[in-house]
Amino acid sequence: MKICVVTLVGLFNYGNRLQNYAVTRALEARGHEVATVGSSWRPPVEAAKRFLRGVIGRSVDPAASMSEARLDRFREFNSLIDVERLPRLGRELDERFDKFVVGSDQVWNPNYLYDERGYFLSFASPEKRVALSASFGVDRIPEDRARGFREGLRGIPSISVREEEGAVIVRELAGRVAPVLIDPTMAVDASEWRPLERADCTPGGEYVFSYVLGKSEEAERVLSDLGSRGVAIVKMTDRGVAGEPNAGPREFLSLIDNASLVVTNSFHGSVFSTLFGKPLCIVRRDGANDMSSRLATLAGKFGLSEEARRSEVLGVPCVADYSGVDEALARERAAFDAFLDGAL
Repeated sequence: MKICVVTLVGLFNYGNRLQNYAVTRALEARGHEVATVGSSWRPPVEAAKRFLRGVIGRSVDPAASMSEARLDRFREFNSLIDVERLPRLGRELDERFDKFVVGSDQVWNPNYLYDERGYFLSFASPEKRVALSASFGVDRIPEDRARGFREGLRGIPSISVREEEGAVIVRELAGRVAPVLIDPTMAVDASEWRPLERADCTPGGEYVFSYVLGKSEEAERVLSDLGSRGVAIVKMTDRGVAGEPNAGPREFLSLIDNASLVVTNSFHGSVFSTLFGKPLCIVRRDGANDMSSRLATLAGKFGLSEEARRSEVLGVPCVADYSGVDEALARERAAFDAFLDGAL
């Protein structure tokens, strides 16, 4: 079959690009021809706001502050995936593809979702619509958006979500039971991710890898203590602050895989630490953008709660005991495969 993956296509976000690769690989492994599309449409008011933020140097686009070398490495990785960014997703796509798979990532986050028709696949024939590990990224849908979300969800015959709170939203809005599946990146084994790694941003010797989104006072305390003891630290954000390594997705994988400890509040930073069995210190993100739902679901599925697996590495409390994770991964991958095969 010809299958179209519908996802967010900012093209310069580590988790987004790696999950897109994983979904593509899962479908291609089943013998399908796969392409990715995403919508760049925004309401005129939102487009104007983004333009003004860029003019005054406060762009909300992380790529705006990334070095050209870092962007080039993203572009190189993106060449592994057939991606088409369209103004809007419309009926003409229905004639080109046999199935449409929306997901994973935060495709249904009301703060990012402007093209509701596109990301609920309303342009496609109903029997072609599948939602794979789709994420809302929030625990509730604003009242003024609820009707559109309800209609969109009811129009997709096969729905799976990535977080427990997403399953609650689907049940409350659409009266449907949606299985909670792993992120597609976890459906790909570490042995298949490692050949993609590139280590030219990875230092020799022992180091701590810090990948922190937004502001985290907890991360600052942990890293300050490590630094005061002379521990080497590689710091990265999603916005390419000066002095950070020019890492694309390949380098990101290597930096995690070779670290002695990973300090992060990133969902995908935590996912790949788990896949690679790396000591993991999950820190809280300050403010309203805390990602507790997706991290809580991850911890619940793989027994990574602080209480259950508290260890110390370099004097930092962390998850370091991954016994039982292989069995959990096998179980979750079987559920992922069963859903995808059934939906297709």
